[in-house]
Amino acid sequence: QFVKQFAFWLHNERKCKRTTVVGMLSRMFTTLETSGFAGNDVSWIYSIYRKLRKEPESGLKERRRQHYIAFQELAAIPGLMRSESMALQNLSATSLGWRIMDELLLTVLILGQYPPRFVREAVVGRNIFKAPIPRGGPPFQIPPWAEESLRTDPGTEFWQFRYESKDGRLFRGLVLRGVVPLLELYLEQYRPLLIGGSPDPGNVFLHRSRGPLTSYRLAQHVGMLTRRYLKMRVTPTAIRSSFAYYWREKHPDQDAVLATIQWVQYPTIKLRYDEEFRKQRRARVSARRHRVT
Repeated sequence: QFVKQFAFWLHNERKCKRTTVVGMLSRMFTTLETSGFAGNDVSWIYSIYRKLRKEPESGLKERRRQHYIAFQELAAIPGLMRSESMALQNLSATSLGWRIMDELLLTVLILGQYPPRFVREAVVGRNIFKAPIPRGGPPFQIPPWAEESLRTDPGTEFWQFRYESKDGRLFRGLVLRGVVPLLELYLEQYRPLLIGGSPDPGNVFLHRSRGPLTSYRLAQHVGMLTRRYLKMRVTPTAIRSSFAYYWREKHPDQDAVLATIQWVQYPTIKLRYDEEFRKQRRARVSARRHRVT
């Protein structure tokens, strides 16, 4: 009875995570089973453990959502960064260059929803480049603002992206119109300054060492930047999840559009964010295994 009261006190009063309490009880149960107390009946610990594991689906969904910061707060960061840079005086050109790169980095991650792998590996001229729309029709949908420019000048060059995913799928499109001025400012004026006399790795985004961003470096840097403005660290992956929850709340029946925005396949979105889809998939997998055995 004491252990039961203590477990529920940890969870309800101390607000310990359910997984923390369950883990403590699991270790206790396992230790007693394999120790000299094996002859005693300790199944009551397992009973408490099972009760704590049960959680309404609504509560589970809410807990998952609370793990991610509201997307509106994330979306405000690039504007805050720009205002801060404009207010600072006597900044060296190099310091301003790093600030502009950081603003562009978070802009494409948050507002553009570019995959972290693309952001790390994008090379100037290969993955981010300025060129006319391909002859014979582009392999992507042309937005209205670009169509208007093409009617005026069919040879207009546009900033474009090219990304090949790990499974070989190719994504092509135009860089967001609102990102272009910042991109051009960075690539034309400040990126060459940041490279200085160091060998140019070719990557659009640079580490402070002038080398490319690894997965670890990107996560650390984005975490540091988001903590500056939100008082908490947010990873590139959490940024995408935050947007996905925001999108699905506004557009519950448009997961296919979300998949297009995030450059992933439709089943990937369903597996990540649709609990009912996951249940159905588990049931199908279980049924197949049952037929095999």
